[in-house]
Amino acid sequence: MRYEALALATFNCTGKYCAPFKYAAQDSYSGFGHENNPERFFEAQRALTTVLTVLVYRFPKTEHTERIISLIDRTWSAKTQNEAVAIINEAIDIAENLGL
Repeated sequence: MRYEALALATFNCTGKYCAPFKYAAQDSYSGFGHENNPERFFEAQRALTTVLTVLVYRFPKTEHTERIISLIDRTWSAKTQNEAVAIINEAIDIAENLGL
C-alpha cells in the first residue's frame, strides 16, 4: 500500500490504474516478492525506477534530487524484496519532504 501511495502522489492521480503503464497498481511492484523470478523482479524494478524518475523530473533542483537519483541506481542493483522495501520507504520519506 505504501508503494501505491507513493506512485499515486508522484503521478498526481487518484486511481491506481490512472498512472502511466498502471505503475501504481499492486501487480506492478509485487514482483519484488519474486526474488527467484528475474523477469517479475525486473518488472517491479522498472515500475519503481519510473516512479523515482518522475520525482526527479517534477523536482529537478532540490536538496533531494541526488538522493532520488541514488535510489534509482540502488533499485537496479537490488536483489531482494527487503532492499526494495528499504528503497520505497526512503522514497516515501523524500516525497513527504517534497510535500507530496
